[in-house]
Amino acid sequence: MKLRHWVCVAAAGASLFACGDDEPATQADATDDVADTGGKGDVGEADGGEDAVDPDASEPPDGAGDGGTTGDAGPDGGPVPITFERPEWFPAAGDEADDAVLVEGVEAPVRVVYDDRGIPHIYAESELDLAFAQGYVTARDRLFQMHTLKSAASGRLAEFSGQSALAGDVLLRTLRLRAVAEQMAADAQVNDPELWDRMVAFAAGVNLHLEAVNAGKAPKPTEAALFGITFEPWTPVDTMTIVRLQTWDLSFGGYLNEEDLLYYAKDLKTRFDGTPLEGVEADVVNFTPPAQVPVIDSALAGSGPKTVDVTALLEQPFFAGLTKQHLDKVRVNAEKMRQIPHHFARGPEFGSNNWIVSGQHTASGRPLVANDTHLALRNPAVFYQVHLSTVPAGGDFEVAGVNFAGAPGIVLGTNGHGAWGGTVFFSDVTDFYVETFSADGKTVLFDGAQVPVTTREEVFEVSLFGGATCESVVTGWLNDMDPVIEPLGTKGCRLTVTVTDVPHHGPVVPWSWGEDAGGNKTALAWKWTGFEPTADLSAVWRLNKARSVQDFKDALDLFAVGAQNWVWGDKDGHIAWYPSHRLPKRAHIEAGNFDYPPFFPMPGDGSAEWDGFLDRALIPQAVDPDKGYVITANSDPIGVSFDNDPFNDGPYIGYVWDAGYREARITERMDALVAQGGITPEAMKAVQADTESPLGKLMTPFLLQAIDAARSGADSQAAAHLNAQIDIAEPFLAGWTYDAASGVGAPATTPQAKDAVATTIFNFFLTRLVANTLGNKQIHVPDRLRVGVLHRMLTAPEQMATWDEAHQQSGLWDDPATEDVVETRDAILVKSLAEGLALASNPAKTGPGGGGFGDAPMADWRWGALHTVKLRHNVTPAFDIPAPSLLPGGYPRPGDNFVVDAAHPGMADTNFTYAHGPAIRNVYGMTDVPQVHAVIPGGQSERAQSPHYSDEMVKWAENLAPEIPWTVSDVLQKRQRVLDLVPQSALTP
Repeated sequence: MKLRHWVCVAAAGASLFACGDDEPATQADATDDVADTGGKGDVGEADGGEDAVDPDASEPPDGAGDGGTTGDAGPDGGPVPITFERPEWFPAAGDEADDAVLVEGVEAPVRVVYDDRGIPHIYAESELDLAFAQGYVTARDRLFQMHTLKSAASGRLAEFSGQSALAGDVLLRTLRLRAVAEQMAADAQVNDPELWDRMVAFAAGVNLHLEAVNAGKAPKPTEAALFGITFEPWTPVDTMTIVRLQTWDLSFGGYLNEEDLLYYAKDLKTRFDGTPLEGVEADVVNFTPPAQVPVIDSALAGSGPKTVDVTALLEQPFFAGLTKQHLDKVRVNAEKMRQIPHHFARGPEFGSNNWIVSGQHTASGRPLVANDTHLALRNPAVFYQVHLSTVPAGGDFEVAGVNFAGAPGIVLGTNGHGAWGGTVFFSDVTDFYVETFSADGKTVLFDGAQVPVTTREEVFEVSLFGGATCESVVTGWLNDMDPVIEPLGTKGCRLTVTVTDVPHHGPVVPWSWGEDAGGNKTALAWKWTGFEPTADLSAVWRLNKARSVQDFKDALDLFAVGAQNWVWGDKDGHIAWYPSHRLPKRAHIEAGNFDYPPFFPMPGDGSAEWDGFLDRALIPQAVDPDKGYVITANSDPIGVSFDNDPFNDGPYIGYVWDAGYREARITERMDALVAQGGITPEAMKAVQADTESPLGKLMTPFLLQAIDAARSGADSQAAAHLNAQIDIAEPFLAGWTYDAASGVGAPATTPQAKDAVATTIFNFFLTRLVANTLGNKQIHVPDRLRVGVLHRMLTAPEQMATWDEAHQQSGLWDDPATEDVVETRDAILVKSLAEGLALASNPAKTGPGGGGFGDAPMADWRWGALHTVKLRHNVTPAFDIPAPSLLPGGYPRPGDNFVVDAAHPGMADTNFTYAHGPAIRNVYGMTDVPQVHAVIPGGQSERAQSPHYSDEMVKWAENLAPEIPWTVSDVLQKRQRVLDLVPQSALTP
């Protein structure tokens, strides 16, 4: 069948761009049902709109050109009509597409069908054409995000965003992410030509749209226009740079950094030795998770004698020689660097959930795969949804799922034969070495000799904003890198710094220069599995084609950095868990020498070196387990940390894992579902949406018991804190089902409203409990350590170093401000409740981020009014999601700390908003026609005027993950727009 389209023709030798007018849409429109757009709407960065192309028109539509500008190849610079032979296999979308793009870059016509959620379903005759089209449509939706990702990973973010990004640029250049990515790209060209060709095709597709933007034929993204950016051509190295950025963000430093842990331990020992709290460092730097549910049972767990004593370690000469002041300097600067914009994944309690269920427990008799990755909730979304297929054209390649904007294929999803998901596997793949330098800083001590270090210069360009000057951008630890600053025109400057590398370890931590107790010049150096090129993208590309468990494992044997709990379920009924990656072996640990544990910085003198990588067969894993399911939630895989000793249970794999509450709750839910049988995708989505409060369930019975003790007179200290507000609050706590409900909009008499009030009361209480037990002793540590201490104080105080035999409780319950009184546990619990209620009713602290409800009655204290989420735009709050005019405080949300549906506000303050949670919610049913349920927070498009800027967020906020169509017929039923990419060879007279 011949089709006639209007296309816009660029200058000779350049690509040709799509017709169509850009449909304006407000963000308010975007929050309505997409069906209200009448089937029209933005489908990309600039193309599409109400003026659908009429193949029978004798004149081009008004505003022809990519984004409403005109082409320049016709006699009048306007569009020219074309006809081409539509392949018989093309998904039948009527006799026309809404847009056509005449391109150099595809071998045969490609059809892109955008569904009503803005998700592109791309159909082509070859994988190369799919990759080209994927690059093109991704760039139309996410061009500025792609530019930002590659700029951040390359250490070039400050070039356009200013001096606030400079320190992060210096860090990532110090880590050589871009340099390693260049090696990875070169390796792929030689060792994986299939992947290389697809990266080249993807880049060509990106550049098709990028060239249109630079030429003014498509509008620049808002941010790019503001910063005056001219986009550089996209390359396969850019793709690899984004890959290395993501692997760095997901693996570098693990859950808790070594230098932080050593600082906490030394600080506590220094301050509390010789006091009733002597030994408290062992209570705080304790790796035992509060909830102890392993991924799989293992005979290794708890099988060996205890080898670790934190207090004894600190008394060794090496650790005693590291000054607390030096470590504090390192810790403070490291904490600042965790806030840099270059982190795209990390949050306060980053992690993920996934689980697989075999057909023996499901309604379909086939496996189900569920995955929700917990990353930073960014705007635009971390992931981009896409469906790729050569099947209609007679091929055998088809995948659907999500990817990071900037790479071909998908990283998490399904190919119809199997589905896979991932969560972070918190193995120990990074070490910090304390290097002893010569006085001139040119050599380090290693294996009894002085080994020369190397230096390199890194050059940065910095835009200046807000009255900054070149001199003012060099602050803090940048002064330790021999900075040379010079003006660069009128609005920027050029900075040159010197990076020091220890050849046998890695780069020196630039803020770590100092002295040890003996006056020796020291600094820390990093060693990380990601400092060498690896084939991680090759592994992911092979996952796209996997057909069996063996294919799945073979693909992941190429995966090296960014360790994941990869899970798999396939149509043949098999399920598997395989966290395959490079896991270093430390020679001294292998030999049974635990004097320098890898959870602390280790000496750089050669006594604590790597000795290859662990055989992947020794990493915990499972295929078709008898119980018929596997759950991973960043928890300890086999229980190596359950005895607070990571070295006595077989090969060393890591030291600190998730607190375990999510793993425990999902296991509880799954056990109940397995007992019922007939598990469905809807049941899986319900588990993903679980918001039972683990800390509420743990602590509320103790709190109610304390109130009873106060009222009965059994605890006179506790009785002193009773008041009328506690009388009102107690029934809410006593009736709480432990669902951390939002309650916004629910009538006061409903269970949801009452649970919401109880959740509010509990979380105000929790902040004061932290303050009254740890805060008043200046024990300021991350929530993963806080929760372990509080859990043990309540459930196993006699096992703590701070056990007070005389008072039968941990000494941490005592208030150091009252020298003549030892506070009881119940007194502190009731006091914390009273103080929390007073905070919640403080008229000066109200609203999201403000911390309370003022003089509103307690029955109106709805948790969701304070516990909110919004996706903040990186330029203007006017483009936040939700729009400030709709919900100025953000979306009301259920959940609190450590819940399954991650919504962690933090345990220590009354800003109960959060910005870290599920970056996807996916459930895959491996039926003959796969069931694909998915949602992302935000939308497909980064452009605030698009109806697909925030429509996914509306679903996400309601815990909906609608089904994405798989078959061609189902896709066409959801059709919103159709785009054809047409090669010159397909044109007909």
